[in-house]
Amino acid sequence: MVGSLSKIVTLNQINYLIAITVFALTAIWCIPNTIAARYSLLLILYILLIVTKNIRINWGDPLFKTLLIFISYLILSIFLPSNDYLLVIKNIKSEWLKFIIFAIAGFSLAFIRCNKLKILLLLGLGFSIISYIYLALFIISGETSHPKIIEHHGYIAYSSLTSTILLFPLLIYGNLKKNVNTIIVITLLINMVAVIVSNSRGGILFNILVIVLNLIIYIYLFRKLNVIRKILLSIFFLVFIIGSFNIILMKNQDNKWKNLLNVIYLIKIDNPLDLLCNGTENFRRNNEINGKVNKNLDDAITDLQNEGTAARLITAMVSFELLKDNWFGKNVDTKNSFRLELEKVCNRIPKISLANSHNGWLDITHAFGIIGTCIFMLFFIYPIIISFKFMRQATNTDYLITVNLFTFTLIWACRGFVDATMRDHMLEMQGFIIFYLYGLFRQIKKDN
Repeated sequence: MVGSLSKIVTLNQINYLIAITVFALTAIWCIPNTIAARYSLLLILYILLIVTKNIRINWGDPLFKTLLIFISYLILSIFLPSNDYLLVIKNIKSEWLKFIIFAIAGFSLAFIRCNKLKILLLLGLGFSIISYIYLALFIISGETSHPKIIEHHGYIAYSSLTSTILLFPLLIYGNLKKNVNTIIVITLLINMVAVIVSNSRGGILFNILVIVLNLIIYIYLFRKLNVIRKILLSIFFLVFIIGSFNIILMKNQDNKWKNLLNVIYLIKIDNPLDLLCNGTENFRRNNEINGKVNKNLDDAITDLQNEGTAARLITAMVSFELLKDNWFGKNVDTKNSFRLELEKVCNRIPKISLANSHNGWLDITHAFGIIGTCIFMLFFIYPIIISFKFMRQATNTDYLITVNLFTFTLIWACRGFVDATMRDHMLEMQGFIIFYLYGLFRQIKKDN
């Protein structure tokens, strides 16, 4: 099959097909109900990588050693006494096997013979497609409610963040043509406007964080590029647009941002577990007796009852409390481990029960335990450390890949502390992009 296909098309044509497949894959990644299409495209990508002899697995590499240890831990978790044998196998298949096969595909993609900047550009533009779709639907309908194709602002927040991480360094270090830079700037603005219109606090804050982080890296490490005025103007323009849209839209938005300040009154409560298990009635009554009820606390309790930001905070506090003796995890299930543990502790369905802790690292720890989470964190910690160390040594042509690797792994590691981003298609995406950027970085480091 491989030989016959090689005779039909040239290597350049195959690499072109790879680029188109990668763009299509990233374009549908954060669109719900596209699982079958996503894995069909992954299969096509693997076939094309095999044809070009680019499947790369280097078990001697530190990141692949971590992957091997991680796979070994997955196998070990099947036989732990506290686990359901069949359920663990199902969860490995549905979540963690996907992470592994996407990671290997991403690493292999780094070795194809094509323009690396074009692949990074296609990845960044591909992840922005959902933002374009959302804004087009918003303009047509005039409503910020999420259509069926999107369902939730989280899809827009995650995809726009990934797009911004990949595209913004291209604007700074890519030395691309003027029309390409224009497309990048427009796409960055589309990403920002989409998360603002969809009322995604995490999307807004982390997109801004990416821009600020890149600016800090540029000012302190890469001043010799001598384009600081252009970058500062670009930053000012983007932040001005973000701020303007935010001020305009905030008047018509709900109280999510205000409640973010009110929930700090719940941090010092004595028994957050009781609050989730039994609801807010006793909590409110006790505070009334002690004369502690005020408008801020009352607003926070209301937000808690509506499963808003306050519920996320309390859930994360309880989740952390339940992890103290969880060293090996339960059923490697990041979707349900916390919820099932909470029901067990409450001895019934809790009065306030979010689907997860809304903290990806806590969800991971419930699934894998403290030991398993420490292994998984190495997929982020190792690339962050080596890319940061290499920044000062990198030559002009290496800035882009080094900054991309550092920024992507750092931002997504931080994102996992404030949202449920360590599951499903987001795990696949993180494995794919981290290993792709790492594959590019390894080639740079080898050359140096």
